Amino acid sequence: MSIFAEAMRTPPHRWTSAQLSVLRNIELECLCKLLGVPHSGAKATKVARLLDLAELRTRLAPFERPDQLADRYRLRELRRMAQRAGTYAHTTKYGVAAGLLQWRNEARLRGQAFYIEVQTARATMPRQERMF
Repeated sequence: MSIFAEAMRTPPHRWTSAQLSVLRNIELECLCKLLGVPHSGAKATKVARLLDLAELRTRLAPFERPDQLADRYRLRELRRMAQRAGTYAHTTKYGVAAGLLQWRNEARLRGQAFYIEVQTARATMPRQERMF
């Protein structure tokens, strides 16, 4: 199994810096797009972004409503998470929580759209040219 295939089968919160560092830039870009996070920058930047935002999305995964997230974290922690995600940190705890969940949902949608795009393109490619 290739290193990229192994990374694809590993849940994002279990990725390691060493595991991602051996991937090619195009493979890192692919993982970024699947996670719905920005995919530009140097290789080290992509690895750091993938690890950071995969951990953040894992923290946000169990929450469905902003009040659940606001009850679990303090405003200071929510603002730090919003800064990591690159979203606007509202003035209220509920607003920050809502912004974080909106960011997570939009990232999910971008990742799902990219996955569908890849699967559609993959169906038309010869087997030798497929990345995954």
